[in-house]
Amino acid sequence: RSSDLKIWAIIKDAERMVTSNYGIPPSLPADLKFTDPEELHGLWPDADVHERETNAVRKWGAIFIVGMGWPLKDGSAPEEVRSPSYDDWNLNGDII
Repeated sequence: RSSDLKIWAIIKDAERMVTSNYGIPPSLPADLKFTDPEELHGLWPDADVHERETNAVRKWGAIFIVGMGWPLKDGSAPEEVRSPSYDDWNLNGDII
């Protein structure tokens, strides 16, 4: 996912600029972990959506969740409610 990594590189560059210009210490991790709702649900099946995201950020530092509009295989609700009319659930995601 080179385009996603480019976006992360831009975010990291912005962080360096803020650190340099304003003396705010950097806090973003070096890497972005790619995941999906199924992986998060598998790791924390008893947690709600927001708890799973929080747990993932605590574990990996920064995450990119792909495919957030689809219902989970076990019938659980989707990670996030997305509109199928304008969101391509296979292509987009959220950086947290």
